[in-house]
Amino acid sequence: MTGGCTPERVGKRDHMVKSRILIVDDELPIIRSIMRNLERDDYELTSALDGESALSLIRKHQGYDVVICDLMMPDLDGTHILEFCKGIDPNTVFIMITAFSSMGSGIKAMGMGAFDFLIKPFDLDHLGMVVEKGLQTRRLKTENITLKAQLERGSIPPPFIGESSWVKKIISDVKRLSDSDLNVLIEGESGTGKEILARHIHYHSQKRYGPFVAINCAAIPADLLESELFGHEKGSFTGAIRRKIGLLEVADTGTFFLDEVNNLGMALQAKLLRALQDKSFMRVGGAQELHTRARIIAASNKSLKRLVEEREFREDLFYRLNVIDFSLPPLRDRIADVPLLARHFLEETGGNDDLGQIIDEKAIETLKNYYWPGNIRELRNVIERIMAFYDPEDLRPIKAILKNLAGNKTPQLPDNPVEMSLERVERSHIRRVLEMTSWNKNQASKTLKIDYTTLYRKMKKYGIETPLKKTRSEP
Repeated sequence: MTGGCTPERVGKRDHMVKSRILIVDDELPIIRSIMRNLERDDYELTSALDGESALSLIRKHQGYDVVICDLMMPDLDGTHILEFCKGIDPNTVFIMITAFSSMGSGIKAMGMGAFDFLIKPFDLDHLGMVVEKGLQTRRLKTENITLKAQLERGSIPPPFIGESSWVKKIISDVKRLSDSDLNVLIEGESGTGKEILARHIHYHSQKRYGPFVAINCAAIPADLLESELFGHEKGSFTGAIRRKIGLLEVADTGTFFLDEVNNLGMALQAKLLRALQDKSFMRVGGAQELHTRARIIAASNKSLKRLVEEREFREDLFYRLNVIDFSLPPLRDRIADVPLLARHFLEETGGNDDLGQIIDEKAIETLKNYYWPGNIRELRNVIERIMAFYDPEDLRPIKAILKNLAGNKTPQLPDNPVEMSLERVERSHIRRVLEMTSWNKNQASKTLKIDYTTLYRKMKKYGIETPLKKTRSEP
């Protein structure tokens, strides 16, 4: 059932954008009374008599400004409609209608993001006031989000702060892909910024007005992962007491980020492949085919190509995901960017006023000489610890943190050295030889059996800089 309203003040408000309101209840008299009460020229009213119809309308129109929904309906719990709405638009004004006996569920709905809940029988005039207040709140939030999005699109996230050629290329590639919604695969060690890159791609794409929905495939037990991805129907398995909307369904108009996709089992890989091929899927235990327009960005901390060769990952799924690929280098392969990243994290934690005292040239050299097995995530953690212990009158705790890093500066090969690129092996070896020769380039070039000019060129290529020598005043 869809309801319209006749403008009472024609012309004066014709230019106004109408607030779209959806009313969901399985009792037609309640829907009619609410629609009569809310009939005004700046509201566009729509209604649904059951949960499934409501989901179809929400999906079709990419959400509503306001949703007034009954908690208890025969086919679908109102909290599931709330969850679905918030996935499409977190700022939806969701007003739950509940019986007195379900008051606890109404309070629970507030915790899930509902704007308010009303107990039957409720005052229709009060409902009108709640709707108006909700719309005012929504307008403020929308303005703030718009401003934030403008700032985000004009700024550079932490992993892409730096002067290395890799940073420049990644920023250029993201801009080049802004008009595309092709699937993306991001590979890199843990802590290199894969999710932040995924968000960066989302906010610079056509999907930026839809939701960014993320799932870590390694953090959810295998027997629950399918339900999280695709949802399930009531009674589809033991414990499925109500229908669940899957994250792929929530991400419909936006971007779905699958982190650590290499952890998917073969059965789930097959189901994901079908969803990517057909742009459709079914909930666990369901018979209805659901369609999705979500863009898929997948990430892995292991080489998916190698996993394909080892028959641990489907080749056809690999090619579906790997339409556009990004390979994020570890922080040790972009050491020249460490000072800029460190200063950025310092400013983020409020240390910009004392930046020179906290991160001096000696500290920068210590940071650059460390191997950073935890990559950018570890660097951020170190800077946060430094700020937590910072006292301008007593710098000993900070010196202790830096001393601990200095004691672990010698690079070690990773657990799987066979997966290292040739450039990474060469960079690590050159740096190790330079350290062994106390950064004597003539001696290092002889040890490496290359001329001085070649050594200098490779040092510049890999961002290897000679540490500053200690002055006489230093201990």
